Amino acid sequence: MNKINRIGIIFCAYNCAGTVMESLRSWSEIKQKYPDQFVYSCISIPFKQYEDFELPEDNTIELVHAANIMDIHFTEPEYLTEIEARGLCLKYLKEQNCDTIWMVDNDEIYTVEEINNIINYIDQYPQIAWFRLSLKNYTFDKNSYLADPFTPPRIFRTNFPPFKLGLFRDDNNLLFNYDGKEVWDECLPNKTIPKSVAWIKHLSWLSNETSKNKVKYQKSRGWNCSYEWDEINNKLIFNPVFYRGKQLPKVYKE
Repeated sequence: MNKINRIGIIFCAYNCAGTVMESLRSWSEIKQKYPDQFVYSCISIPFKQYEDFELPEDNTIELVHAANIMDIHFTEPEYLTEIEARGLCLKYLKEQNCDTIWMVDNDEIYTVEEINNIINYIDQYPQIAWFRLSLKNYTFDKNSYLADPFTPPRIFRTNFPPFKLGLFRDDNNLLFNYDGKEVWDECLPNKTIPKSVAWIKHLSWLSNETSKNKVKYQKSRGWNCSYEWDEINNKLIFNPVFYRGKQLPKVYKE
């Protein structure tokens, strides 16, 4: 398939019954085709900031178990920070001698072709330590998306001589180690995989209860969220405070 020997996937899936099976579908197919090349870890716990939230009951954990593709599935302890929770998966994958770590959230929907395209692209750049992906942000509904890709860090090499992958330093970024010192990932060569290679469907900000809680979550962490929940009309909107003096993002229809 490619030059990468062993790929470790970190799935983050909690309170997402509406998207998790669609998110897992292509990864299940890939796992069946290349069982020895992929190692799957999953974290399904509420993060620390959700401790005071009233979250609806759902069966995400049961659905992940039913998919039967995870090598390990962490469902406790509850209310860890996001760094601690993802770190459980990372530790396990490094112990499995994975040479690549790939982060996948439950609202990201890959096709098998996109997964293959991304891996082939990474193979072409051994001089790059980590990669950003181009996510196609669907906003308000499943037929509307933002024109510009969202490009978070997603794929990291565990060994980039003389640097070794270390721990998470925030939700998406990781530290590398060199000669007993921690090195920020931004200090190492990195690259954005363009949307012409893969533009991943990202059901990130739909107008539903999940996004309502997501707004609360981001505010609880002191972030200036670009979205707001309109309590009067009971729907998701762009945050006018965030975009004060700026042009609102352009939304396209499928």
